[in-house]
Amino acid sequence: MPVELARAKDQTPAQIVLHVHLGKVATPKARDLDRVRQNIDVFDSELDPDETERIGALEGGDSGPTPRRMLRRLTFCSERIREVTMSERTVLPVMIVTGATSGIGRAAAGMLAGHGWYVVASGLEDELGEAVTAELRAAGSGEFIPSNLTLAGAPERLIATVVERHGRLDGLVNDAGIYRLGDTVETSIEEWDAVVGLNLRAAFLMCRAAIPHMVATGGGVIVNVASEAGISAFPHQVAYNVSKAGMLMLTRSIAVDHAAQKVRAVSVCPGTTMTPMVAEAIRSAPNPQELERRFASVRPANRLGTMEEIATAIVFAASPSVQYMTGNEIVIDGGFTAS
Repeated sequence: MPVELARAKDQTPAQIVLHVHLGKVATPKARDLDRVRQNIDVFDSELDPDETERIGALEGGDSGPTPRRMLRRLTFCSERIREVTMSERTVLPVMIVTGATSGIGRAAAGMLAGHGWYVVASGLEDELGEAVTAELRAAGSGEFIPSNLTLAGAPERLIATVVERHGRLDGLVNDAGIYRLGDTVETSIEEWDAVVGLNLRAAFLMCRAAIPHMVATGGGVIVNVASEAGISAFPHQVAYNVSKAGMLMLTRSIAVDHAAQKVRAVSVCPGTTMTPMVAEAIRSAPNPQELERRFASVRPANRLGTMEEIATAIVFAASPSVQYMTGNEIVIDGGFTAS
Protein backbone atom coordinates (compact mmCIF):
# COMPACT_ATOMS: atom_id res chain seq x y z
CA MET A 1 0.00 0.00 0.00
CA PRO A 2 1.43 3.41 -0.92
CA VAL A 3 2.60 5.46 2.03
CA GLU A 4 0.13 8.27 1.20
CA LEU A 5 -2.73 5.79 1.11
CA ALA A 6 -1.68 4.22 4.42
CA ARG A 7 -1.54 7.60 6.13
CA ALA A 8 -4.93 8.60 4.79
CA LYS A 9 -6.70 5.23 4.83
CA ASP A 10 -9.70 6.62 6.70
CA GLN A 11 -10.26 9.38 4.13
CA THR A 12 -12.45 9.22 1.06
CA PRO A 13 -10.79 8.47 -2.29
CA ALA A 14 -11.16 12.06 -3.47
CA GLN A 15 -9.60 13.30 -0.22
CA ILE A 16 -6.64 10.97 -0.73
CA VAL A 17 -6.07 12.28 -4.25
CA LEU A 18 -6.24 15.86 -3.03
CA HIS A 19 -3.82 15.12 -0.19
CA VAL A 20 -1.27 13.55 -2.51
CA HIS A 21 -1.65 16.43 -4.97
CA LEU A 22 -1.11 19.03 -2.27
CA GLY A 23 1.58 17.06 -0.49
CA LYS A 24 -0.25 16.92 2.83
CA VAL A 25 -2.89 15.02 4.74
CA ALA A 26 -5.53 17.38 6.04
CA THR A 27 -9.25 18.02 5.87
CA PRO A 28 -9.91 19.69 2.52
CA LYS A 29 -12.77 22.00 1.69
CA ALA A 30 -15.81 20.49 -0.04
CA ARG A 31 -15.28 22.60 -3.15
CA ASP A 32 -11.68 21.34 -3.43
CA LEU A 33 -12.93 17.75 -3.35
CA ASP A 34 -15.47 18.58 -6.05
CA ARG A 35 -12.72 20.10 -8.16
CA VAL A 36 -10.62 16.94 -7.86
CA ARG A 37 -13.57 14.73 -8.77
CA GLN A 38 -14.31 16.89 -11.81
CA ASN A 39 -10.66 16.87 -12.86
CA ILE A 40 -10.46 13.09 -12.60
CA ASP A 41 -13.57 12.72 -14.78
CA VAL A 42 -11.98 15.00 -17.38
CA PHE A 43 -8.67 13.13 -17.26
CA ASP A 44 -10.36 9.73 -17.63
CA SER A 45 -12.07 10.99 -20.77
CA GLU A 46 -8.79 12.29 -22.15
CA LEU A 47 -6.75 9.11 -21.65
CA ASP A 48 -6.00 7.26 -24.84
CA PRO A 49 -6.60 3.46 -25.06
CA ASP A 50 -2.95 2.60 -24.40
CA GLU A 51 -2.90 4.65 -21.20
CA THR A 52 -6.18 3.12 -20.06
CA GLU A 53 -4.78 -0.38 -20.65
CA ARG A 54 -1.58 0.44 -18.73
CA ILE A 55 -3.55 1.84 -15.79
CA GLY A 56 -5.78 -1.23 -15.76
CA ALA A 57 -2.74 -3.49 -15.60
CA LEU A 58 -1.24 -1.48 -12.77
CA GLU A 59 -4.53 -1.51 -10.87
CA GLY A 60 -4.78 -5.26 -11.05
CA GLY A 61 -8.36 -5.18 -12.23
CA ASP A 62 -9.68 -2.57 -9.78
CA SER A 63 -12.75 -0.73 -11.04
CA GLY A 64 -14.77 2.20 -9.81
CA PRO A 65 -13.51 5.21 -7.83
CA THR A 66 -11.28 3.24 -5.46
CA PRO A 67 -8.33 4.90 -3.76
CA ARG A 68 -5.87 2.85 -5.83
CA ARG A 69 -7.60 3.69 -9.11
CA MET A 70 -7.74 7.40 -8.31
CA LEU A 71 -4.11 7.45 -7.25
CA ARG A 72 -3.12 5.86 -10.56
CA ARG A 73 -5.12 8.48 -12.42
CA LEU A 74 -3.28 11.13 -10.45
CA THR A 75 0.08 9.58 -11.32
CA PHE A 76 -0.66 9.87 -15.02
CA CYS A 77 -2.32 13.28 -14.83
CA SER A 78 -0.52 15.18 -12.04
CA GLU A 79 0.79 17.89 -14.34
CA ARG A 80 -2.66 18.44 -15.80
CA ILE A 81 -4.15 18.77 -12.29
CA ARG A 82 -1.55 21.38 -11.47
CA GLU A 83 -2.34 23.29 -14.66
CA VAL A 84 -6.09 23.26 -14.01
CA THR A 85 -5.65 24.29 -10.39
CA MET A 86 -3.36 27.12 -11.43
CA SER A 87 -5.74 28.36 -14.12
CA GLU A 88 -8.67 28.35 -11.70
CA ARG A 89 -6.79 30.37 -9.12
CA THR A 90 -5.26 32.98 -11.37
CA VAL A 91 -8.30 34.17 -13.29
CA LEU A 92 -8.45 37.06 -10.82
CA PRO A 93 -5.60 39.51 -10.18
CA VAL A 94 -3.59 38.44 -7.13
CA MET A 95 -3.08 40.81 -4.20
CA ILE A 96 -1.02 40.29 -1.02
CA VAL A 97 -2.17 42.13 2.12
CA THR A 98 0.16 42.10 5.12
CA GLY A 99 -1.03 42.76 8.65
CA ALA A 100 -4.32 41.19 7.59
CA THR A 101 -5.35 39.44 10.81
CA SER A 102 -6.80 42.55 12.45
CA GLY A 103 -7.68 46.20 12.08
CA ILE A 104 -7.26 48.08 8.82
CA GLY A 105 -5.41 45.22 7.11
CA ARG A 106 -8.19 42.74 7.78
CA ALA A 107 -10.88 45.19 6.68
CA ALA A 108 -8.95 45.99 3.50
CA ALA A 109 -8.36 42.32 2.68
CA GLY A 110 -12.07 41.55 2.83
CA MET A 111 -13.04 44.61 0.83
CA LEU A 112 -10.43 43.89 -1.85
CA ALA A 113 -11.74 40.33 -2.15
CA GLY A 114 -15.20 41.79 -2.68
CA HIS A 115 -13.87 44.02 -5.45
CA GLY A 116 -12.48 41.30 -7.66
CA TRP A 117 -9.04 40.55 -6.23
CA TYR A 118 -7.78 37.12 -5.22
CA VAL A 119 -6.41 38.15 -1.82
CA VAL A 120 -3.52 36.45 -0.09
CA ALA A 121 -3.84 37.67 3.49
CA SER A 122 -0.78 37.41 5.70
CA GLY A 123 -0.08 38.00 9.37
CA LEU A 124 1.57 36.67 12.49
CA GLU A 125 -1.47 35.06 14.08
CA ASP A 126 -1.64 31.67 12.40
CA GLU A 127 -4.59 30.71 14.61
CA LEU A 128 -6.69 33.46 12.96
CA GLY A 129 -5.97 32.17 9.47
CA GLU A 130 -9.09 30.04 9.19
CA ALA A 131 -11.38 32.92 10.18
CA VAL A 132 -9.63 35.33 7.82
CA THR A 133 -9.85 32.83 4.95
CA ALA A 134 -13.56 32.33 5.61
CA GLU A 135 -14.11 36.09 5.45
CA LEU A 136 -12.21 36.35 2.17
CA ARG A 137 -14.19 33.55 0.58
CA ALA A 138 -17.47 34.96 1.84
CA ALA A 139 -16.58 38.27 0.16
CA GLY A 140 -14.89 36.82 -2.92
CA SER A 141 -11.85 34.58 -2.95
CA GLY A 142 -8.51 34.28 -1.19
CA GLU A 143 -6.35 32.44 1.30
CA PHE A 144 -4.19 33.04 4.37
CA ILE A 145 -0.43 32.52 4.63
CA PRO A 146 1.19 33.16 8.03
CA SER A 147 4.44 35.08 7.99
CA ASN A 148 6.67 36.93 10.45
CA LEU A 149 8.09 39.62 8.19
CA THR A 150 10.82 40.56 10.66
CA LEU A 151 12.59 37.23 10.16
CA ALA A 152 15.45 37.07 7.68
CA GLY A 153 14.18 36.08 4.25
CA ALA A 154 10.50 36.04 5.28
CA PRO A 155 9.30 38.82 2.92
CA GLU A 156 11.04 37.16 -0.02
CA ARG A 157 9.63 33.74 0.90
CA LEU A 158 6.10 35.11 1.11
CA ILE A 159 6.34 36.68 -2.34
CA ALA A 160 7.93 33.54 -3.80
CA THR A 161 5.22 31.31 -2.32
CA VAL A 162 2.43 33.40 -3.78
CA VAL A 163 4.02 33.55 -7.22
CA GLU A 164 4.71 29.82 -7.18
CA ARG A 165 1.09 29.05 -6.32
CA HIS A 166 -0.58 31.53 -8.64
CA GLY A 167 1.94 32.32 -11.34
CA ARG A 168 1.63 36.07 -10.88
CA LEU A 169 1.44 38.99 -8.47
CA ASP A 170 -0.59 42.07 -9.33
CA GLY A 171 -0.88 43.99 -6.08
CA LEU A 172 0.63 44.47 -2.64
CA VAL A 173 -0.73 46.25 0.42
CA ASN A 174 1.92 46.83 3.09
CA ASP A 175 -0.09 47.24 6.29
CA ALA A 176 1.93 45.24 8.84
CA GLY A 177 3.22 47.54 11.55
CA ILE A 178 3.75 48.17 15.25
CA TYR A 179 3.70 51.21 17.51
CA ARG A 180 5.97 52.21 20.40
CA LEU A 181 5.97 55.31 22.58
CA GLY A 182 9.17 57.24 23.27
CA ASP A 183 11.05 60.38 22.26
CA THR A 184 14.56 60.37 20.79
CA VAL A 185 16.26 59.97 24.17
CA GLU A 186 13.80 57.49 25.66
CA THR A 187 13.62 55.14 22.68
CA SER A 188 15.98 52.19 23.00
CA ILE A 189 17.91 50.79 20.07
CA GLU A 190 15.83 47.61 20.37
CA GLU A 191 12.57 49.57 20.16
CA TRP A 192 13.86 51.62 17.22
CA ASP A 193 14.95 48.50 15.35
CA ALA A 194 11.64 46.74 16.04
CA VAL A 195 9.47 49.60 14.79
CA VAL A 196 11.58 50.61 11.80
CA GLY A 197 12.34 46.97 11.03
CA LEU A 198 8.70 46.00 10.55
CA ASN A 199 7.07 49.27 9.49
CA LEU A 200 9.69 50.33 6.95
CA ARG A 201 12.36 47.70 6.32
CA ALA A 202 9.89 44.83 5.83
CA ALA A 203 7.77 47.02 3.55
CA PHE A 204 10.86 47.82 1.47
CA LEU A 205 11.79 44.15 1.24
CA MET A 206 8.25 43.19 0.21
CA CYS A 207 8.32 45.84 -2.53
CA ARG A 208 11.81 44.82 -3.61
CA ALA A 209 10.76 41.20 -4.04
CA ALA A 210 7.35 41.99 -5.57
CA ILE A 211 8.21 44.52 -8.26
CA PRO A 212 10.07 42.16 -10.65
CA HIS A 213 7.08 39.78 -10.67
CA MET A 214 4.69 42.65 -11.32
CA VAL A 215 6.84 43.87 -14.18
CA ALA A 216 6.96 40.35 -15.64
CA THR A 217 3.16 40.24 -15.95
CA GLY A 218 2.61 43.76 -17.24
CA GLY A 219 2.61 45.91 -14.11
CA GLY A 220 0.98 46.17 -10.72
CA VAL A 221 0.16 48.39 -7.78
CA ILE A 222 1.63 48.84 -4.31
CA VAL A 223 -0.34 50.53 -1.54
CA ASN A 224 1.71 51.47 1.50
CA VAL A 225 -0.36 52.14 4.61
CA ALA A 226 1.52 55.01 6.21
CA SER A 227 -0.01 57.48 8.68
CA GLU A 228 -0.75 61.11 9.42
CA ALA A 229 2.30 60.72 11.68
CA GLY A 230 4.42 60.47 8.54
CA ILE A 231 3.29 63.98 7.63
CA SER A 232 3.03 65.71 11.03
CA ALA A 233 5.33 64.70 13.87
CA PHE A 234 3.45 63.51 16.93
CA PRO A 235 5.16 63.86 20.33
CA HIS A 236 6.77 60.88 22.07
CA GLN A 237 6.69 58.44 19.14
CA VAL A 238 9.88 59.17 17.21
CA ALA A 239 10.40 55.66 15.82
CA TYR A 240 6.83 55.44 14.55
CA ASN A 241 6.94 58.93 13.03
CA VAL A 242 10.18 58.19 11.19
CA SER A 243 9.02 54.78 9.96
CA LYS A 244 5.84 56.22 8.46
CA ALA A 245 7.62 59.20 6.92
CA GLY A 246 10.01 56.71 5.36
CA MET A 247 7.09 54.82 3.84
CA LEU A 248 5.95 57.99 2.09
CA MET A 249 9.37 58.42 0.47
CA LEU A 250 9.49 54.70 -0.38
CA THR A 251 6.19 55.13 -2.21
CA ARG A 252 7.41 58.18 -4.11
CA SER A 253 10.69 56.50 -5.04
CA ILE A 254 8.93 53.41 -6.39
CA ALA A 255 6.62 55.65 -8.41
CA VAL A 256 9.41 57.57 -10.13
CA ASP A 257 11.61 54.52 -10.63
CA HIS A 258 9.00 52.09 -11.95
CA ALA A 259 6.19 54.08 -13.57
CA ALA A 260 7.59 53.26 -17.00
CA GLN A 261 7.25 49.58 -16.11
CA LYS A 262 3.58 50.13 -15.22
CA VAL A 263 4.10 49.66 -11.49
CA ARG A 264 2.16 52.21 -9.45
CA ALA A 265 2.69 53.09 -5.77
CA VAL A 266 0.33 55.04 -3.51
CA SER A 267 0.42 55.82 0.21
CA VAL A 268 -2.73 55.81 2.32
CA CYS A 269 -2.33 57.92 5.47
CA PRO A 270 -4.96 57.21 8.11
CA GLY A 271 -5.60 59.45 11.07
CA THR A 272 -6.49 57.87 14.40
CA THR A 273 -8.91 55.10 13.50
CA MET A 274 -11.19 52.97 15.68
CA THR A 275 -9.25 49.74 15.25
CA PRO A 276 -9.36 46.95 17.87
CA MET A 277 -6.08 48.29 19.30
CA VAL A 278 -7.41 51.85 19.67
CA ALA A 279 -10.73 50.59 21.02
CA GLU A 280 -8.92 48.55 23.65
CA ALA A 281 -6.78 51.55 24.64
CA ILE A 282 -9.92 53.61 25.11
CA ARG A 283 -11.73 50.90 27.07
CA SER A 284 -8.78 50.41 29.42
CA ALA A 285 -8.44 54.14 30.22
CA PRO A 286 -9.65 55.46 33.62
CA ASN A 287 -12.18 57.61 31.75
CA PRO A 288 -12.85 56.02 28.33
CA GLN A 289 -15.31 58.67 27.17
CA GLU A 290 -12.90 61.48 27.98
CA LEU A 291 -10.03 59.79 26.15
CA GLU A 292 -12.13 59.22 23.04
CA ARG A 293 -13.30 62.86 23.20
CA ARG A 294 -9.66 64.00 23.33
CA PHE A 295 -8.70 61.80 20.39
CA ALA A 296 -11.58 63.23 18.34
CA SER A 297 -11.40 66.88 19.41
CA VAL A 298 -8.06 67.59 17.73
CA ARG A 299 -9.72 66.96 14.35
CA PRO A 300 -12.07 69.29 12.51
CA ALA A 301 -14.36 66.30 11.89
CA ASN A 302 -14.47 65.77 15.69
CA ARG A 303 -14.47 62.00 15.44
CA LEU A 304 -12.23 59.02 14.80
CA GLY A 305 -12.03 57.23 11.48
CA THR A 306 -13.49 53.81 10.81
CA MET A 307 -11.64 50.80 9.43
CA GLU A 308 -14.09 50.66 6.54
CA GLU A 309 -13.25 54.23 5.51
CA ILE A 310 -9.54 53.45 5.38
CA ALA A 311 -10.16 50.15 3.58
CA THR A 312 -12.25 52.00 0.98
CA ALA A 313 -9.31 54.31 0.28
CA ILE A 314 -6.99 51.31 -0.12
CA VAL A 315 -9.38 49.68 -2.58
CA PHE A 316 -9.61 52.95 -4.53
CA ALA A 317 -5.83 53.36 -4.63
CA ALA A 318 -5.46 49.80 -5.92
CA SER A 319 -8.16 50.14 -8.55
CA PRO A 320 -7.13 49.80 -12.21
CA SER A 321 -9.50 52.70 -12.87
CA VAL A 322 -6.93 55.18 -11.52
CA GLN A 323 -3.83 54.18 -13.47
CA TYR A 324 -2.69 57.81 -13.55
CA MET A 325 -2.42 57.91 -9.75
CA THR A 326 1.07 57.13 -8.51
CA GLY A 327 3.59 58.57 -6.07
CA ASN A 328 1.06 60.45 -3.98
CA GLU A 329 -0.67 60.22 -0.59
CA ILE A 330 -4.35 59.74 0.19
CA VAL A 331 -4.81 61.35 3.61
CA ILE A 332 -7.87 60.31 5.62
CA ASP A 333 -7.56 62.03 8.99
CA GLY A 334 -10.70 64.07 9.58
CA GLY A 335 -8.89 67.25 8.54
CA PHE A 336 -6.09 66.99 11.13
CA THR A 337 -3.11 67.63 8.83
CA ALA A 338 -4.99 70.45 7.07
CA SER A 339 -5.72 72.34 10.28
